[in-house]
Amino acid sequence: MSVERAFQRAPPSTDVAPADAVCFVCLDGADDEAASGGVLVRSCACRGPSAGFAHVACLAEMATRDEWIQLDDGEELNRWAYCSTCHQPFMGSLALDLCRRRWRLLRDADVSWLEGKGRAHANLATVLSLYDEGDAAEELHEMSRRALAIEVPGSASHIKCELDRVDVLINSAREREALATMKQLKPKIDKCADRSVRDALRKQYAGAMTAACAKIGRFDDALRYAAETGELARKCKGAESAEALRAWRVHAQMLTRLGRVKEAKASVDKLLVTQTRVLGADHPETYDTSRFHGMLAEVLPANDGSAGDGP
Repeated sequence: MSVERAFQRAPPSTDVAPADAVCFVCLDGADDEAASGGVLVRSCACRGPSAGFAHVACLAEMATRDEWIQLDDGEELNRWAYCSTCHQPFMGSLALDLCRRRWRLLRDADVSWLEGKGRAHANLATVLSLYDEGDAAEELHEMSRRALAIEVPGSASHIKCELDRVDVLINSAREREALATMKQLKPKIDKCADRSVRDALRKQYAGAMTAACAKIGRFDDALRYAAETGELARKCKGAESAEALRAWRVHAQMLTRLGRVKEAKASVDKLLVTQTRVLGADHPETYDTSRFHGMLAEVLPANDGSAGDGP
């Protein structure tokens, strides 16, 4: 399967726009002769009858023109991956559609324009590897290698690219190779002078270690790294950020893998309430947690289990 075909395996879309909704970028509606066939989409944490809806092409044009969102705390978010209104990541088929457009832009770009955009390549390879059946693996690894060649060796961006490449290895069933790479990366991360950058790298590292250890059945280690991911996500992004809430669910999943179902159920009970309040009941992350919650509820009676907190 080619990378182009990998894009076709998109997760379902979310949020159907009401008839009177307009694109927050161009202010045209769904019936106008707009890009993306006039279809309005929303797949973030924006709520309300019309907030956050946009044409995919308008989001891509805005990201091409001005790639970064500057937050008040100095952090930067990439418009290709994050909503400029609610600052939460895009999900589902919208995220994959934007990924496809961005990949084509980078693939066909002049080499000089790519300077400093290595992470874009690395992140794209990571996202695409989630939907690849295996045939496109070498092309995805080539994207990761290209990313490393673009960034300055030893820089934080280069380390992030290496961590993204680890994700590609994990998604390509090359967990042992991923773990060996991670062992080499740990000293580089620890030497990073900027504390906020170091914490962000440690968060990405812990998340990758969670996935790699879980894939090879080391669930005790996976649980420990899941807890560390959650702690760092709360520190870097906030206790109710999408990343922190996602790490909370992963931690509960690792508890389940270890047979600690009562603890997992109690934790997910609280997580689902929090996600519904913060992200909304119809957000993809809330939906995924709701499915997990239903699975646990089938295993345990409703009144069974003890109180539990997040990781």
